[in-house]
Parts: sequence; structure tokens; C-alpha cells
Amino acid sequence: MSENHTKKIILVTGVPRSGTTIIGRTLDLCPDVFYVWEPFNKYYRAGIKDYYPYIGKSTAAEKQRYYVNLFDETFAMRNMRANIIANENDNIAIRLGKKCGINRTALRYLVGRIKFKTRSYENILVKCPISAYLAESLICNRSATVVVTIRHPCAIANARKELNWRFDYNVWLSQEDLVKDHLRDLINKHPYYALDVIHESAFHWMAIYSYLLEVRDKYPDKVILVRHEDFISDPEKVMETIAKHCNIHMPKNYLPKIVSRMPVSARGRRGSDLAVIQKRNPYEMQYRWQKILTTKEIDSVLRITKPIAEQFDYIE
Repeated sequence: MSENHTKKIILVTGVPRSGTTIIGRTLDLCPDVFYVWEPFNKYYRAGIKDYYPYIGKSTAAEKQRYYVNLFDETFAMRNMRANIIANENDNIAIRLGKKCGINRTALRYLVGRIKFKTRSYENILVKCPISAYLAESLICNRSATVVVTIRHPCAIANARKELNWRFDYNVWLSQEDLVKDHLRDLINKHPYYALDVIHESAFHWMAIYSYLLEVRDKYPDKVILVRHEDFISDPEKVMETIAKHCNIHMPKNYLPKIVSRMPVSARGRRGSDLAVIQKRNPYEMQYRWQKILTTKEIDSVLRITKPIAEQFDYIE
């Protein structure tokens, strides 16, 4: 067994805007944690075949081998090449950098490889909402621990509405194994899932968390679910619970550092990009959606997400 197979794998996942970034950044404060940022997102890393890749009981053997090999390369920091895409909004410096094969992801990989080779880490932490459908495979193939962040579905819908962040469900429908194993019944129940940004958000939330709850039920000792609202109310208690579940140790006096790792303002740079984080008061943002979403929009979200949302006290 290689040295990298002896390292403990931690996956932090959930829908975008559910708190994966702040949980991942806070766990990264642990000195024995090596942080890898969204390594299975095809828009950041070159060579990834699927957006939201899935491995399950209907997955072909060839696809399973491809992703298991990708796990090995990722956790050894091998063949990590950035996906460099020109953007019409890029400034001159960014354009020049991309022509030379350099962007933010490429720099992340370079710094990561240096850190990985010069220090020894017991844990490899992957923060990646796009890896949600790889959770079971990571548990089975690498004995991973999965930290699932969950947030009120109306708060997620509100964030996506403000950014007008639409989701092309063809990236899911193109994976026949994902449709067969998980999505077909949901689509039959909610045929208007792509009607508008509100329905898209609710269906996306429902599809991701219904799958992750199934994984939790199958591997209860490997999966922990964390409500974003609980983290905002008592970050110390939540982080200690996560650390205990993952068998890692938070450093002393880490709480003040959480504030410094809270996402900073980026509004106005690329407002349609969910990876860009808005400036916000996290306490106010918990229920800001109540002031913005219409009653009809709230009803639509809760109607679609009710089977899961009521398990987390999101429906009174």
C-alpha cells in the first residue's frame, strides 16, 4: 500500500452556498490537514470528463476505473493540470497569464504540490460541492469521511436568484447511470424542475441531499451532516463536533481565525459566478431570504424540498 493510501481522506461537500467553503477553510487551520480545492470540478481542472461526476451501482466498469485512478492521482498531487479558459471579461494581466498557462487554479496546484512534497500530512481534505455524487465511491474506495453542509433551501434559492445562477441539467442527464440510480424518480415527481431559477435551485437541493442522506444511512459512521445555521450560531461547538467525527484536532485559539476566513466581498467582479462570494453579515444572511423571496417562491421551494427539509427543521 502506498503512503498516500494510508492518509485519511475528508470530503466536505453540499450544494453551493451551503457553507462548504468556510467549513473547509476552518478545517484547513489544522496543521495535519492538507487542503485540496475542488479537484473534481471540470471547469477548474483539466481532464475531468463529467460535471458532478457520479459513481454508483449502474456505473460502467470503465468509468469506475477512470475515477478511482483519478482519486489516486489527486491524493498524490499528480497530473493536476488547471483548466484554463479565456473569458471576455479578463483584464490584460489575466489574459497574458492564461496565454502562458497560468491562472488562479494553476497557482493553487503549484503551491499545493510544493506544500505536499515538503511536509507530511495525516489528512487530505477535499472541499468540493461538485463531488457530492462521488461521496459513496470515496467511502468505499478510500474509506473517506464525508462532511455534508446543509442550509435552508430558501436561502440557497435566494442566493441563486440574486446571482441569476442557472443550472444546465443536461450535465446530469448525460450521465445515464446517475439518472437510472437516482434522478429518474425525482424528475417524474417534479417535471417542471427547470422552469425557472427557483425551481432549478429547489430541485438541485433536493437531488443532492436526497442522495447524500442515502449515503449517510448506509454509512452512518462515515458521514456527518452540519447545518449552516448551527455553524453561524455556535461555530466552536460545530467545529468540535466535526473534528471529533473526523478524528482530527483543532488548534488552540482557532476561533478568531474563523472570522478572517469568512468570505470577503467579491460582488461586482463576476456576479453570476457562485464560486465568487458576496460580502455579507452571516447572521443577517440566515433569514434574509424571507425579505426577498415572494410567498409563491417560498411555497414552490418548500413544496419540492419538503421530504428532506422537514428532517432539518426547515419546515415548521
